[in-house]
Amino acid sequence: TPGAWATKSLNIISAKLLGAKFQSNTIYDFMSRHSMVFTNVPGPIAPVRIFGSEMKELVFGVGNLVNQVSVVSYAGSVGLSLVVDEEEVKEAHLIGDFFQLELNNLKDAAAEIEAKAAEEKAKAAEER
Repeated sequence: TPGAWATKSLNIISAKLLGAKFQSNTIYDFMSRHSMVFTNVPGPIAPVRIFGSEMKELVFGVGNLVNQVSVVSYAGSVGLSLVVDEEEVKEAHLIGDFFQLELNNLKDAAAEIEAKAAEEKAKAAEER
């Protein structure tokens, strides 16, 4: 889509017209109103080869002034990148643990729903 190109072009033009100080102040003013950035990016669904070698995983992070969680999917897996200010987030290592716990809870809930749907389908088939 032309959206990324248009955004990049607008950033370049505005930096030239308004100056780097204006641009950095605007970014700081915007980011200082947030405590966390969460971004998710769907990656390739099939493995990708680069220079003949298969890429094993895909990890990314976004340079920000605030804490961030970045999630990317790649070839049937999902990766999580967490960037925090250790002075502000004392037990940051727990965020990954809690995220995994919630994913496990979602998986269990989905399995329960699937099992219940299968039971109802079997029961409906018996009643016919």
